[in-house]
Amino acid sequence: ESTISLYLTPFSGTPTATFNGVPSPNVLVVNANRIQVKIPLTAPLGSNTIHVTAGGKVFAHPTSLPFSVLRRVRITSFSPTSGPAGTVVFINGTGFRTDSRVNFGAWSAAVSFINSNTLRTVVPSGATTSTIKVSHPFGVGSFGGGGEFTTSSFFTVPPRPTLLGFSPVSGPPGTV
Repeated sequence: ESTISLYLTPFSGTPTATFNGVPSPNVLVVNANRIQVKIPLTAPLGSNTIHVTAGGKVFAHPTSLPFSVLRRVRITSFSPTSGPAGTVVFINGTGFRTDSRVNFGAWSAAVSFINSNTLRTVVPSGATTSTIKVSHPFGVGSFGGGGEFTTSSFFTVPPRPTLLGFSPVSGPPGTV
C-alpha cells in the first residue's frame, strides 16, 4: 500500500477517505489542513475520485485533476536468460508503461514498450551477469504504479574473449 498527502481547508473530527467508494485502511491527521491517506490495495485501477469526510464536511478531490491508481510493476519472466551485449531480451510481467526503464545491474538499457505486460530490451554494452530491474517514475496525480521490481534470478552475460598471447612475437609481413 502507498500513502499520499491530501491538503484540505481546515477541518475537525476524525477523517475518513475513499477511492471511488473503496475505504482507505488508514488516515493519519498531520495537522488541521493535511492528512496522509493509504491507498487501498483494492482501489480500482485508473482514474479515481477521492472523497474525504471529516466533521460532517465532505471534501472531494477535484475532477479537473483526477487521481490515477496504477498497477505496480512486476517481472514474471524474461527470455532468453543469457547472452552477450546486443542480445534482444523480452521481459514479461505487469504494470509496464511507455516510460518504463530497464537496467541490467548498473547498466541502463534501451527499452521498447510492447504492451503493459511485455517490454523489449537490448543487453547494454559493458553489462555483466546481473539482475534485471524495471522501474518507472511516478506521474503527477498518480500513485501506486511507480517504483521498481528487480528479478531474483540473474541474466547471464558470458565473459568476452580475451587475448592471452600470440606467437611468434615478431616477423616480417606475411608471417603466420
